[in-house]
Amino acid sequence: MSVSAATTAAPAPAPLLVWPWATSVSVAHTVKVPPVPVLTHVRVGRHPGFDRIVFEFAGPVPGYLVQPVTELAEDDSGKPVWPGSRNLLWVRLEPAQAHTDAGKVTLTAGERHGTPGLQALREYLLIGDFEGVVSYGLRLGLATPNLHVFELTGPNRLAVDIAQQRLARVRISFMHVPNYTAGRQPEIVTADRAITPSRVAQGALEAIFAGPTAPERARGLGTVRSGATGATLLRIAGGVAHVRLRGGCASNSATFTVATLIMPTLKRLPSIDHVKIYDPSGRTESPTGSRDSIPECLEP
Repeated sequence: MSVSAATTAAPAPAPLLVWPWATSVSVAHTVKVPPVPVLTHVRVGRHPGFDRIVFEFAGPVPGYLVQPVTELAEDDSGKPVWPGSRNLLWVRLEPAQAHTDAGKVTLTAGERHGTPGLQALREYLLIGDFEGVVSYGLRLGLATPNLHVFELTGPNRLAVDIAQQRLARVRISFMHVPNYTAGRQPEIVTADRAITPSRVAQGALEAIFAGPTAPERARGLGTVRSGATGATLLRIAGGVAHVRLRGGCASNSATFTVATLIMPTLKRLPSIDHVKIYDPSGRTESPTGSRDSIPECLEP
């Protein structure tokens, strides 16, 4: 008779979210009217680490405000919505309408009001379609969640992603391209990212390689990859983070490399005092000891 030792599978890692830091979003669009953009569909769904609600339009995406609030009311009557609930999100779309010019409602009953009961998104309700403004109320599973709000085309849509847990706020180092080019300081500036708390270090690496957002690029921010396509956190031990580059590695004789961004970013995390960066083959100049190290391929 043989007895097999019981084995317990390691829990799957939490989904890695790396978003621009935002708990409210306001975007103004100049939309030529008439015609007013018409809200034609509303869809919701659960995704790894977040819930999503999507607003689809006939016409361009209008301006929008997505903002946590402590109370909501119907636009026309002023009647309170979900009195006593505090985990609320207000979505305001302008200029927009949820009906045709002839007055026919363009949304189904399930698109006007739904109770998906998801972890982050419990309920949604159309609370206003009046004078070129459409408003939705969202009842959430947590207060002031992290949001990722973005636009899609083909058809034109506005997506609102709501994190299923509070994310960590992490400062990511980027190059300030105009300053670097002109030889001015600061050459390094930071931008905030919202990252899954249990995977902050790997998320920070992902953020560096993803680079700045479009608004951040407009402010002069850029990233440096030094021929690599990404980086993997191998481990953190004794205050030392061990990071392996993926894809390639070449400084091209520059003193400002991907290491210039990785080191200060990771050292802002309380568990990390030093960073050792390895090339894709697993080599670094000082693989042991409590000190920083880079591979030869990142030397100028």
